Amino acid sequence: MLRACAGLATCAAALALVAGGCGGDDGGEDEPSQVVPARFADLLARLPAGERRAIALDVAGARRELGLPADAEPPAPPDHGTDGARRLRGLVAATVLNYPIKDNGPLDRALDYGQVTGLARVDGPPEVLLIATREPWDDLRAALERGGWRERRDGVLERPAGPELRWVAGRDGFVVAAGDPAVPRAVLQGRTRTAPPLRALLTAADGPARAARVSESSSGCVRAFGVSYSPAAAAGRFLVAVTAAPALAFRLKAVPDRSLPEGYETQTPRAAGGRVDVPFTFEASTDPAVQPASLALGSSPYFTYRCGR
Repeated sequence: MLRACAGLATCAAALALVAGGCGGDDGGEDEPSQVVPARFADLLARLPAGERRAIALDVAGARRELGLPADAEPPAPPDHGTDGARRLRGLVAATVLNYPIKDNGPLDRALDYGQVTGLARVDGPPEVLLIATREPWDDLRAALERGGWRERRDGVLERPAGPELRWVAGRDGFVVAAGDPAVPRAVLQGRTRTAPPLRALLTAADGPARAARVSESSSGCVRAFGVSYSPAAAAGRFLVAVTAAPALAFRLKAVPDRSLPEGYETQTPRAAGGRVDVPFTFEASTDPAVQPASLALGSSPYFTYRCGR
């Protein structure tokens, strides 16, 4: 029984707590259980060290910028959704290989995209996808098992047949899918560290959508290329890391016969430490192929830098 209350306000508060603790009888559905998701910065720091290119999306940040609810999912046809939702779909599709075409359909169907807060992907081989989510791991594991995954002795879930991302492991807030059974546990246990040049560009970017690639050649003056993109402002920066010091903006030039897709407009380059940043605007599009982060992963450069005099 409740002790005597000091006043009406205290009694009311105590009764409200009791009612809340006992549960209501209004017949409403319970809110989905949630956990604290991994930080977006942690995804950027845990990519396999041998990878030279990566793409990432702060999904929670993109939702906020686009004015969407915190649990908004990218709409899948025939649902077209609002303009902001379609733009979110374009960003997610660029990050996880053409959602909702679902190259890795069983995994996409198991994931509750309304609970996903961050994504980071490398193409490998092996392909690896890091996921920050508010969905409890027990719930996602049950969904994966319904989709055909079975747990191995090492705690990794395996789907014997199907897409490239056949092995999945996770804990509350953080899930890793990969095309190699050893990778998910290594990432979860902190045994992977993103290559410093790649991580430097991914963290120098400040927009929700990011991507970077490190040059595979020791020759040339451009050592890495990245992008930072804000979907709400429809603007961002290309980040061109150069070998020369200090970096001089006037030495950066566009590559002849290599133009950006229609809808892109670049502004005056500016030096930023060991790189040159090129601000740009981009007409909002739902096509994942022309998203700024997709362009950054391309093999052909858009800019060249002259090191000498």
